[in-house]
Amino acid sequence: MAPADGSTIYTFQATGAELRAGMEHAVERYLRSLSNLEERLRGELNARWWMATRRPLAVSGFSYAINRSRPEGERVEVSGLDPQKLYRVAATERVLSQSVDGNGGLGYLGWLPKIQPTAMNEIDAQVKYFRIHSPASPIPGERITEY
Repeated sequence: MAPADGSTIYTFQATGAELRAGMEHAVERYLRSLSNLEERLRGELNARWWMATRRPLAVSGFSYAINRSRPEGERVEVSGLDPQKLYRVAATERVLSQSVDGNGGLGYLGWLPKIQPTAMNEIDAQVKYFRIHSPASPIPGERITEY
């Protein structure tokens, strides 16, 4: 069981095409929430201010670009995903808990994948990643040690 100081990491499988569709859905949610937030700040909206998604989903392993001037469903250009390939995806509890939002409709992905919990939480995953990939080197003298 993961410690209480971070959300559990979950994994699921999805094709590149499913991930691209999920990114389209996440971008539409993001753009709607920006509009809602602007209305809220102008005092024109008071019921849905909580739907504000402050930024698009962050991803690793591929990249995407948003073109707001394109029609809905065609705003995302994805690089580094094969539409036919099956990918293993890791996501935080926050992203998955927003996959189905009872008040705002379908959330970040637009669908709820079959998930598998891992023994790792988001803090453990970040520490592991930086231990393997960080260009930073430790400060000499070992001022902080693990116990």
